[in-house]
Amino acid sequence: MNKKKQLRTWLDIGVGRGTALANAMRVSRQFIHSTSQGKAGISDHQWAAITFAMNIVELDEMRSQKSIEHNIVKAARNSHNKDSEIKNMSLVELDKWVDVLGRVA
Repeated sequence: MNKKKQLRTWLDIGVGRGTALANAMRVSRQFIHSTSQGKAGISDHQWAAITFAMNIVELDEMRSQKSIEHNIVKAARNSHNKDSEIKNMSLVELDKWVDVLGRVA
């Protein structure tokens, strides 16, 4: 899966992830949006920074039961996507968040 599609799918799964990612990276929400939608590719250096910030956002989301449940619902919806790459990523996310919910509960 290309980096932009992976970022777009990750942003779709959680509510407020664009803002949280922008805060974690100390950039604007517009930058995050243009990066996920733009025509230019994402360099390996940028991708490393983005994935690091994505992990920070996910760790923060794991503190809230409501966020966990919301991510499970969104990942389940995305798992029915016609695009096999989005479907597979969503299934991985679904497994991860169900596991987190089991540990929190």
